[in-house]
Amino acid sequence: MKLALINPPSPFLINERVFPNTGLVRVATNLKREHKVKLFDFAGDKNYLESVNRMPRFDAYLFSSTTPQFPYTHKIFQALKKRYPDAHYTLGGAHASALYNLRQKGSLKDGVKIDNGSTVKILWVVNTMPTCQVHYQA
Repeated sequence: MKLALINPPSPFLINERVFPNTGLVRVATNLKREHKVKLFDFAGDKNYLESVNRMPRFDAYLFSSTTPQFPYTHKIFQALKKRYPDAHYTLGGAHASALYNLRQKGSLKDGVKIDNGSTVKILWVVNTMPTCQVHYQA
C-alpha cells in the first residue's frame, strides 16, 4: 500500500519544530518494511492547506494529532477527503489515544465522527523497545 503519514501544524507553539514527532517517525519506520511510506510534516507551514492540495493520491492517510492540533488535522482531513473520497483515513497520536481511553471507559460509544458523519478509524500506538506495535480500532 501507498501510505501518507501526516504531522499537522502547531501554530499555537512559539516554535513548531521544538517537539519533533518521533512517534510518527517510529510508525513510518515500521510500516516501511511492507509499504511505500511518505511522511508529510506541516509544522511551521503557514500555507499548509495549499501544500495539502498538492499532495498526490495515496491508499491511506494516517494522521498524528494532539488535541490542540486537531482543528488543523480536521481541515487537512476535509481537504483530502474532498479530493480522494475512496482513500482510507486514520487518526492517531495523543488525541486518538485519549479518545480510545474514553471509549474503553464507556464515555465514547462510537468511533470519531467527522465530515458528514463518516467514521474515522482510531489508531493508537504502544511504544515498546525495540519495536513499535501498531493497533487499529474500527
